[in-house]
This record gives sequence, C-alpha cells and structure tokens, in this order.
Amino acid sequence: VMVHAFDLSLGMLILMPLAFLWTLIMSVIVPVALIRFAVKASMRAAFDFGEIFAFIKANPGTYLTAWALALVVGMFSGIGVIILIIGMFFTTFVANVITVHLYAQAYRASKPFSDDKDGKLRSSMAIPPPLAK
Repeated sequence: VMVHAFDLSLGMLILMPLAFLWTLIMSVIVPVALIRFAVKASMRAAFDFGEIFAFIKANPGTYLTAWALALVVGMFSGIGVIILIIGMFFTTFVANVITVHLYAQAYRASKPFSDDKDGKLRSSMAIPPPLAK
C-alpha cells in the first residue's frame, strides 16, 4: 500500500483543527480539575466533570478572565524562550507561578463548589472566604 503526500496532508488538514479544539477544551477543564484535586485532596474530585462544569458555569467571568490571562502569560513565556534561550527555565517557571496564582485568585473570588456549600473546605485550606461584593 502506497501512501501519497496528498493523503497525509489531507489527513493533517482534518486532524489539526480537531487537535486545536481538543487543546482549547482541555485548557479550560484541566485547571478546574487541578483546583478540585488540591482543595478536596481526592483524585476522584478531579474527575467529577459535573462539578467541574458547574463551577465554570457558576463563575464564568472570574474563571475565564484567569484563563485568558494565563494564555497571555504563556505567550509571553514563549516569547521569552525564543528571544532569550538561556532564560528558558526562568521564563517557564515564572509563567507557571503566575498562572497558578491567577487560578488560585479565581478560586478565591468565586462561588464555592456545589459540594462545599458550608465552606468547610475553604476554611480547612486556610483560604479566606470569597470577597464580599
């Protein structure tokens, strides 16, 4: 069986948009899953997609702002890596610290997860309650 270059490029033309869409979806879901894992100290909580989507739906502005800023920070990190190859580890590290801080602030300013109605998880993690609006 002979595979032609046209067949490969057609396959890539179809798969690349799907890969981009998958990456975009995962970039929204994975941070909330990691927040749930950190707060609840349970791997099961990280895979509770109902709670993950409920959290995003309950806090769209706060969460999507943190998500967009994390993308910008990641882009600046990439530019730092391209321009200053020697600073690759530093710029990547700083970008990751800023990204984690952004998501932590989004969690802190958001409504709690629906399975934490009484706020015990927040107080047990020494995280102040959400800011009054």
